[in-house]
This record gives sequence, C-alpha cells and structure tokens, in this order.
Amino acid sequence: MDGTMEWVERRRLDEDEESIRLAIESYVLVRGLQSAAGQKLNGRLGKLLKKRPNDDGRFPVEIDDPSFRGAGKLLKEVNLQRLTREDLCQTYLLPDHKIQFWPRMHSMFTLCDVRGNSPVLAICDFPVMVSRLHDGSNMDNQWATWMMIDP
Repeated sequence: MDGTMEWVERRRLDEDEESIRLAIESYVLVRGLQSAAGQKLNGRLGKLLKKRPNDDGRFPVEIDDPSFRGAGKLLKEVNLQRLTREDLCQTYLLPDHKIQFWPRMHSMFTLCDVRGNSPVLAICDFPVMVSRLHDGSNMDNQWATWMMIDP
C-alpha cells in the first residue's frame, strides 16, 4: 500500500473512531425509573442534550420516540446507562460519503417497515428505508433519492 492509501485509510479509521465516540457520548438508555410515567421511559433510547448535569445533578435527555418528541426529561445519572460499541451500527451518509455510527435502537431503525419504503429497491430484493431525520441535524436524506437503480 502506498503512502497516500495508508493516509486515506488512517483518516477513515480516525473518522470512524470519532463517530463512535460521539454516539457513545451522546446517547444513553433510560433505566430504573420507578414512577408510573417514568416506567414508560425505561428501556428507551435518549440523547443527552448537555454533557454536564444541572445544579440538581440531573441531565437533560431527549427521548428518541415520536410520542415523546420535543419533550426533554431531566434524569439522574443513576437512571442513564451509557452505550457501548456493540450497541452501535454503521451507516453511510449521503452526500458527504461518510460512515457514521448510530445506536441500533434509534427510531430510524426501529420505527420503519423492514421491507423498506422504496418500491424500486424492493423489486431488486434490496429493502431500503429512506427517511428524514428529525433530530435537529442538518442531514438531509433526500440525497438518497438520487440513487439510480435499474431492475
């Protein structure tokens, strides 16, 4: 492998590691809540809105579920379980051509039809779910519609 290819591979691995680190630092599983309302959140994925707790020792967390969308919760650290590398899956971001890691239990994976929503790709026996993320990011998934597939 020449020096340029080695540099490209090292850079890609560094970007992968950064994406993994960001996902692990950003997402948590909610656990151990006792109240009736809190028990509905147990086992759900949450995104930390701040890395440090407030004065009461609670972290602001946005629950990754459409029924809780926009409703941030303040949760104690004891009720937050950090993710591990095994909790993540690799995705490919268009148009940036970057690999990103997301929690496997993220709603973009769990709240979709396993057959996908692209009829053309379904004909090819390649189910793909194309959707817009509603997480405040600037990622625009409409680029995926530019894929040209000829069955």
